[in-house]
Amino acid sequence: MLFKNIETSVKGKPNLNKQRYEVFSKLLKESRKENANLFILPESSVPYEFVPSLAKYSEKNQMSIIAGLEHWNVYDIVYNFIITIIPVSVNGINDAVVLYRLKNHYSHEEELIIRGFGFKVPKPIPYRYDLINWRNLYFTSFYCFELADTYHRSIFRSKIDLLIASEWNKDTPYFSNIVEALSRDLHCYIAQVNTSQYGDSRLTQPTKSAKKDLMKLKGGKNDTILVEELNLSSLREFQLKHYERIKADNDETFKPMPPDWDRKLVTKRINND
Repeated sequence: MLFKNIETSVKGKPNLNKQRYEVFSKLLKESRKENANLFILPESSVPYEFVPSLAKYSEKNQMSIIAGLEHWNVYDIVYNFIITIIPVSVNGINDAVVLYRLKNHYSHEEELIIRGFGFKVPKPIPYRYDLINWRNLYFTSFYCFELADTYHRSIFRSKIDLLIASEWNKDTPYFSNIVEALSRDLHCYIAQVNTSQYGDSRLTQPTKSAKKDLMKLKGGKNDTILVEELNLSSLREFQLKHYERIKADNDETFKPMPPDWDRKLVTKRINND
């Protein structure tokens, strides 16, 4: 059913039935009950017509939302946006800012589907990613095929606490390897959110293999949420240590940092600079 929804969106006729809306409503209510601050959805999961409702929910509940929009056909150009909705409060009045980012690398199969229906694939010039500081959480978001670009996935080293990987991904073993290595290379938490059809949604941290996954879900037929907490202070304090200090403290909380680690950027995150 998910693939059918993608096809209809590519053709400019997204599925907007009541059942779909109720699924999102259910997941948002569950996340609110769990007191979640950040709500993440997979790639190609949200019709663009639902964005105003998500923004209103974010504003009302002061919850940040990251979601992959279904393809948006405008004059035969098919856009794939990831959105980040950031709640703000200005002079006691709640609001929300919606950031749209065009996918930098469409997958081969994705381009095949779009061109197969006679439509065009947009090419962003220059490439763009967002570095966001929200409530002193520094994070960025990637689509899964963007992570296949070795240069792109390296640009936020030392700069982020959390990388969000929003995916619609069949090849879970390949991207599982990328995510596990990337968590150590960037030395940050990674929230990988895939459709339940394919699974491997997880929250990974840069630790030894036995402890790396704070949570992980193989997949299933039903839509559900997973909730976990990030320990930012522990991660950042560890990142300030040099290897000699790590060994002297016998500190195995996380894996040691990669080469040329920039501790000045860690201090900036700590000081909310």
